[in-house]
Amino acid sequence: MEKKWWNGVVFEQDIYLAKESEARARMKIAEKAKQIGFLRFGGEFLFMKSNDVQDLEKQEELAREIFKQHENLFDETYFSIHCPWIPTDSTSIETSLEALQTLEKLLSFAPDLVSVINLHFGIVPLDRKSVFDSFEKKKEVLETLGGVLNDLNHNDQRICVETILMPSDLPDSFFYSGMLPSDFKFLTKNKNVGVTIDTCHAGISQENCREMLQKNALCEGLEKKDLDEVNALAKDPIEAYLSLGNKIWHVHYSDYKNRPGQKPLHGPPFPDGERNENDLWKDLERIRKATDKKKLGATLEIVETDYLTCSNMWQSLQWIARQGGSK
Repeated sequence: MEKKWWNGVVFEQDIYLAKESEARARMKIAEKAKQIGFLRFGGEFLFMKSNDVQDLEKQEELAREIFKQHENLFDETYFSIHCPWIPTDSTSIETSLEALQTLEKLLSFAPDLVSVINLHFGIVPLDRKSVFDSFEKKKEVLETLGGVLNDLNHNDQRICVETILMPSDLPDSFFYSGMLPSDFKFLTKNKNVGVTIDTCHAGISQENCREMLQKNALCEGLEKKDLDEVNALAKDPIEAYLSLGNKIWHVHYSDYKNRPGQKPLHGPPFPDGERNENDLWKDLERIRKATDKKKLGATLEIVETDYLTCSNMWQSLQWIARQGGSK
């Protein structure tokens, strides 16, 4: 039987352990995924705000219950963590001691279950902007940050820095890095630091880069020397990252939706976003083929109108099953 490219991909859903009712709703979705033929499945334990990282003993107990359920349902499972990113002053890994302490705690959270820990970088409090607002400053910071993350990881390849978008609308924040592929090459020179490609962020970045080129004006955090990478992202926001190759250890897989007069909406259900659905599926194939990682987690970052029914996640899983990705 021919092996399909997606055989190495394990789809995951966000699981917000801080709200047990929502976490248990995700367990019901896992059961439904099994019913429509998913053989591999998992979850990304979501710590959204800095104060979510408390009562970790209770949250780990729930995480292990979810893991046991998945082990009973599926042939293969995969679990990851998303570190907090709100608010910036207590979650910026570059400026906050609390953020570093949080990462250390999450590195010890069910380490036998969790394969990858996803981390935003490149976002600092606005009042610290002057420390990060040039290429020379950025290079120095990224060199240091890569070493810190590598050492925290204790020779265990689990920390992934996530591709983000520029500019963004996070309040009281300055985005100095996180979109350009070259930024990730600085960080991933360290063997214990990998990359998470976020396809939603990439899609919005493409639109942002096209707008910058049309207006002939780069956003804050970018300089003229970055124009080649901005052009590459405007042309194809996935291809630009594929040269990272075997440093690609995880995917955040979702689309985005433009709303007239408003910011783009992250994570509409498949296939209701802006990307052509054939291209969206092809993007995942290109990422899968760029890395030799045996199991590649692909977290479905789907926004819900009701997190107790998870109807958008269910719609998205049905779409993936129609592509053949459940087998």
